[in-house]
Amino acid sequence: NNESGLPVNPTFAWEVAADPDPFDFATYTLQIATDSNFVDVAFETNVESSVEFEMTGTLPVDAVYWWRVIATDNDDLSTESGTFKFTVGTTSIVDGLAVPTEFVLDQNYPNPFNPSTTIRYGLPEDSQVSLVIYDVRGNVVQTLESRQQSAGWYEVVWNGRSNDGQIVSTGLYFARIGAGNYNHVIKMLYVK
Repeated sequence: NNESGLPVNPTFAWEVAADPDPFDFATYTLQIATDSNFVDVAFETNVESSVEFEMTGTLPVDAVYWWRVIATDNDDLSTESGTFKFTVGTTSIVDGLAVPTEFVLDQNYPNPFNPSTTIRYGLPEDSQVSLVIYDVRGNVVQTLESRQQSAGWYEVVWNGRSNDGQIVSTGLYFARIGAGNYNHVIKMLYVK
């Protein structure tokens, strides 16, 4: 949980699910999503006889993911693990800075950018944070954050990719943060 700087093909491991029926066994479904509510599942696989899975495909870099495991027994009874966060590439809390006195969304840098840009924001109090990238038509391009966060300064790197891992087109994009009653939007220019 909360691992950062992972490679594009991480390995996942979990504990064996306990089943009171001695003649029963569990199979596992590993899910990886780009949001903490698993609305947008980016990867899913079934694991029959192991409590470990090494990805052979790759995940887009500089992105935040959440993962969980669902155990299902022969009677189709299932249970979910907790939800765990990890980062492929770099997303971090900025250490050494005083907690901000108000909500802040700084202009991204560099801007214009290619291939990636950093978005910095500050929270004066613990808040449910939503940080979403939109195109000029108002369509969601990438959800960078969607979770409860502690007060402090944060930096998120957007790699110019959509939720499905595709590189976006040259053009104007908007980063919108929602935290508590605070909402703010910045303009960002992606150039090739």
